[in-house]
Parts: sequence; structure tokens; C-alpha cells
Amino acid sequence: MRAISALVTTAVVVAGLTACTQVGSAGGCQPEYKSGDASAYISVQGRFGAPQNATFPTPIVTKKTERTVLKQGDGAVLQTGDVAIFRYMVVNGTTGEVAYKSDATGAGSIITVGDSGTPSVTLGLRCATVGSRIAIATTPEGAGQTGGSSTDTFVFVIDILKSMHGKAEGWIQSPQPGMPAVVTAPDGAPGITIPNQDPPAGLAVNVLIGGNGKKVENDDYIVVKYTALLWSDGSVFDSNWSTNNASIIQLKKSAKVPEGLVKALAGQRIGSQVLAVIPSELAFGKDGIEGVPSNSTVVYVVDILGIAR
Repeated sequence: MRAISALVTTAVVVAGLTACTQVGSAGGCQPEYKSGDASAYISVQGRFGAPQNATFPTPIVTKKTERTVLKQGDGAVLQTGDVAIFRYMVVNGTTGEVAYKSDATGAGSIITVGDSGTPSVTLGLRCATVGSRIAIATTPEGAGQTGGSSTDTFVFVIDILKSMHGKAEGWIQSPQPGMPAVVTAPDGAPGITIPNQDPPAGLAVNVLIGGNGKKVENDDYIVVKYTALLWSDGSVFDSNWSTNNASIIQLKKSAKVPEGLVKALAGQRIGSQVLAVIPSELAFGKDGIEGVPSNSTVVYVVDILGIAR
């Protein structure tokens, strides 16, 4: 990601406890995968939110994706399109070696529930509840290892910390004259048309959807979906809608988060969609960045989904 730094994870991990249930089917939601002989043998040590070690017979063998709930949370039920924040480990199911372990002090990783490059995880989270610890045993294909020669199985155990809707949800606001026109697809992805005129002289902000959540403040780590483009020709230079992944950014000026964007988003409410036209001096200036020429006015459409921590 070029204009906004992100924490987006496509592989996920190991965690465990003792009491295992087959499904977390709160509200009648039916999980994509069921518990099986492989996932049911996984136990995990470490407090919730900081899985440390996974124990299971090696090699663990499965020809399909299996999902066992190790700890049932009592939070919201994850549906397709929702965004989940989690901590995790990834373990090679053939050797038992830990491939990755989350930083227990960080904001967590983020993923959108639904079909993607790591289906065992993104589909495996559907119908899970916030506060749950889930073990997933899967094949190379289920772990997104397509086109390779690996025959190893993979174990993913995930601690689900938070969830939020995957698009802005609130009151539709009136567009301001002279600003880009924005229309949204059913999944929330924006289509943006730049007017055939000069851009505003200074920072211009239009709240297109007014959320009713908490106000975000400077230095907050916020969860967003966004598209960024040039006023000059309407070309998109950055977007996470193309992969349907949300991002976590700190609301603080940096090399990849322009000052104008911080000013536009600070004080806005969770659930809002914000349109910001940012002049060069509050964007990337005379140096520009990849995809953004020197002295360019840029346009952002940002859905504020939540606060990561």
C-alpha cells in the first residue's frame, strides 16, 4: 500500500484451550466448515489474545478444511463482509513448527470475512463470535498455497478481538457543489467522478454518510476502507477496495498519511464516509510519491469502520 500503511494479513494462526465445541452457530448462522478428526485434536496454550503454543499429533492429516471452536465468545456474530481484528499463530501441521506468531502488544491483524486468497481463514471466520478462539486445520489449497508443490497441512488458530461492519453505515448527507460525485456499489465500494473544473483552493471535506459511532481523534489507530485518486485525471493511485481488505492506520501525519487526511478525518464518527479534496501542500507536496506527481491535488473517499485499539 502506498498512500496509507496497512496491517492486512492473509494467513492466520494457532491458538488453543481445552473445551472444544463443533460450531459457533449463534443466531442460526451456519459455519462454512465443521469440526473434524484433525482440528478436534488441536489444543493451544496462552491467554486469550496471546496464543503461545499449539499441541497436536504430528503429522496432522486432513484432506479438507476443518474448524473447531476452542473457546466460544459471546460477542457479535461475524458475517460475510464484516471486518475482524484478531491475533494468531500459524503452524506447519506436518512438522509442528511455528511459522508465525502475533505480537501480543500490537493492535492486531485485520481481515475481511468472505472468500479470498486464504479461504480456510476468511471463510472459516464466518459465523464465529467475537471473543472466540478458533482452530483451523487445512490443506495447502485452503491455506492459499495454490500452484505450488507443498503437501504440508497447516494449522491456523485465531483469537477474535473485535469486529465491525465492512462499509460505512449511517445517514446519507447532501453532496457539496464543486466536489467529486460519489456513488457506492452494494458492497460499499465507491465510484468517483471528478468534476471538469479547478479543484478547491484549500482543504475541502464533505461527509457523505454520517455515522453515529464514537468520534475518532488524532493518534487513534482507525480501521478504514478507502480510495485515493488524482484530481487532474481521476486516476486511482491507491485503494484497498480492489482486494476488499480494510486497513489500520494511525491518525497521525506520516510519509504515507498526508496532513490533510488527518485533518479531514479527526473528529468524524465511526460509520461515516468522508470525501476529502486535499491540496498539494497538505498532501504529498513537490516531492510527490509513486503514482502522485509533484504538486498534485488528491482526493480521498474513506469509510471509517472502527477503532483498532
